[in-house]
Amino acid sequence: MHRLVNSAISRAEFASLLVRAMGISEDNTSRFPDVKSTDWFAGAVNAAAKAGFVDGTFRPNANITSEQMAVMITHAMSFAGKKTNADARGLSVFTDSPFFSSWAKDVVAQSVSAGVIYGRTATTFSL
Repeated sequence: MHRLVNSAISRAEFASLLVRAMGISEDNTSRFPDVKSTDWFAGAVNAAAKAGFVDGTFRPNANITSEQMAVMITHAMSFAGKKTNADARGLSVFTDSPFFSSWAKDVVAQSVSAGVIYGRTATTFSL
């Protein structure tokens, strides 16, 4: 399957890409009630959870948001030993920053500060 640059990507697809890019072995230990062991992404999603990239309810087929992507990337950077120091005040350049989820603000700021993820424009993050 080929995707266009601006097309949506599911949470399962992104978790799979991230786990594979980091060379993490897949894990068949079920961690989410909405991820079946027979799902093509199960091993990667469970490995992402074990590594601390994701938690809570997974919702594998939901489109991933920019803020969820940034959180997963920042957790992956931490897993790899890359620490960044930033706080939510750095997000004030984005006009949509008041709409960030409270649980994501500091972590998203870390990924932006590290230059790993950018906004859609210089002033819009586009959650």
